[in-house]
Amino acid sequence: MILFLLLLEPSCFGDSALKYMLGNELLPALKAEGELVHTFGEGETPTLIPGISIKEEIEAEISELKPTIAVEVLILYESGNMNLDSTEALLSIYNILRSVSTMKGINYYSTSRKRMRALFTESYVVDSPELKNKLNDPLIQVIPPYSKIYTFQKDLTFGENLYISEYHFGGNYIMVKNQNLTTMRYLFLSMVKPKNSRNYLILIPIENQLIFYGLTCLRAFKFLGLEKRRKNSLYNRTKAIYGWFIDRLNN
Repeated sequence: MILFLLLLEPSCFGDSALKYMLGNELLPALKAEGELVHTFGEGETPTLIPGISIKEEIEAEISELKPTIAVEVLILYESGNMNLDSTEALLSIYNILRSVSTMKGINYYSTSRKRMRALFTESYVVDSPELKNKLNDPLIQVIPPYSKIYTFQKDLTFGENLYISEYHFGGNYIMVKNQNLTTMRYLFLSMVKPKNSRNYLILIPIENQLIFYGLTCLRAFKFLGLEKRRKNSLYNRTKAIYGWFIDRLNN
């Protein structure tokens, strides 16, 4: 039996890990499409969350939030010959997610303006929500099971806001949860109250492949005619974050 396992191709182990995280239905669909997208609202639930240890905790938080609009995106990235689940690669992935300053100038496709537009014109870490002193990106040498930072971002859609970012490391995955600490505004209108915006990023490296999962949930005031635009906007913003991450990973 041991000899049989040694003779198996490494990809067999990778496929087993992918199936464990995604299940028998999501994995074939994801491999066929390259990307899966699901939009839902209040009273509905996410369907694309990978099978990490805190999946039920995420689902409970979303259920409690009762989002008016939520978009989840699941992508399978292949890196060629790069071993993404090594200790060094995991540390690199973790530090990319803490490189908040490099998010300044990210572009995304604006559905309302029908053109590319800057997502953040300012992005950096602060020492606290009260003092708001700008800090350098808090890069680390050893990944802790849990950590948190505070960030400031100037968003051309939602204005200037403070966020809390919580990092969870489960050994085989990294998750970042972002929540707004200030009221998010749209065209001078109060759109999202504090902690009513939740963004989850889950990264699961498996050999030379990476499961990327992004979920953005908003409990926002409803304005007639904006719902479809919001869905497209949340999707485009998630894809912009994905593009930023992959660009940093490859450079």
